[in-house]
Amino acid sequence: MNVDFSAFPNEKYPEHEAITSRSGIESSDVDTFFRGRRRWDITARQLNEEYKHDPSACLGFMTPGAFSFFAPLYLRMMLQGSELYGAFPDSVLNEFHRLVADHDSSRLDVMLEKYSKKQWAVVVESLVSICNREEWNCFHELVTSTLDGLRRKL
Repeated sequence: MNVDFSAFPNEKYPEHEAITSRSGIESSDVDTFFRGRRRWDITARQLNEEYKHDPSACLGFMTPGAFSFFAPLYLRMMLQGSELYGAFPDSVLNEFHRLVADHDSSRLDVMLEKYSKKQWAVVVESLVSICNREEWNCFHELVTSTLDGLRRKL
């Protein structure tokens, strides 16, 4: 399945908004890597080569606003069969599952506020595509649970 991500414009994350809300070296490095970059100009190769830590952990350090902005990038990288395998699918899919499983709904609240119906359709279509890919069969239950939770909230 070829997912069209054009519903999400290739824009820069707003300079005045925080990317991370934690202190520490890795949070600082997440902020440094993503600051000033356009959403679709970031590649899996750049993330692997330029980011000093585990690329799959970046979403976990992001504020709700940054997560909602960069989450489509991570879905697209997964669907493109990026070089970010290893822990990457597990970490990304767990971050999406947290949207519907956690008691802290701040990330989902921001996404519900910012995403259009067309953008939500891209997210759902991406998760369905991931769920249907044989190489990620081990994530089927997690993704199905995430999709069920999202459909209840949408």
